[in-house]
Amino acid sequence: MAGSAVEGEDIVQEAVVKALAAHDGGALVERPEQWLFRIAHNAAQDHLRRRQR
Repeated sequence: MAGSAVEGEDIVQEAVVKALAAHDGGALVERPEQWLFRIAHNAAQDHLRRRQR
């Protein structure tokens, strides 16, 4: 999705930071794989939107 490995790494780092912040904030996670995938997917879409500007 990102187009390069460097951008992909940035997206993964952003997703991990968001996931840790949500988990520390008390988010209840029933399906952790789906939850983390959704965070990563949203982070990738956010990155693509920023790149288009």
